[in-house]
Amino acid sequence: NDVYLRQPIGDEWVDYTWKDCGNQVRKMASYIKSLELPDKSKIALVSKNYSHWIMADLAIIMSGHTTVPFYPNLTSNQLNQVLTHSDSKGIFTGKLDDWENMRAGVPAEVQGIAMPTSTEESYITWEKIQEEFPRLEENYIPNKSDLSSILYTSGTTGSPKGVMLEHNSY
Repeated sequence: NDVYLRQPIGDEWVDYTWKDCGNQVRKMASYIKSLELPDKSKIALVSKNYSHWIMADLAIIMSGHTTVPFYPNLTSNQLNQVLTHSDSKGIFTGKLDDWENMRAGVPAEVQGIAMPTSTEESYITWEKIQEEFPRLEENYIPNKSDLSSILYTSGTTGSPKGVMLEHNSY
């Protein structure tokens, strides 16, 4: 069985093979590289957990950048605080219960990407990127000591703090 990810959408299950996932990740990494962000930029990821969350994370890493995942239930002020603190240059949005209110926390200069199930209408969509961008063919090999991810705490005892994880942390 070559199923890599299974995602419920409505009343049905969508199956993604290794090849499907690899193609989507490589096209997304190609798009991210086209943004010409500074090397090792931070790219935020705000969504409930689902298949495209995983693919977005892999695309961020493959494009040579750092993933900054956020809780999917932040307020707009909290989202703004962690986006600003992390110096995120981009944001993926996905399955969220209250994106309409969260959205006000995204600084205007942050590049947005709407994953499938996102309600954001002004960002470029995952589907458009899949249609218009070629696969990234080269492989990114990070140094083990490069920053892979910044995980923010919930902030229950004050402002959220970022825990920096290097590639060799995994």
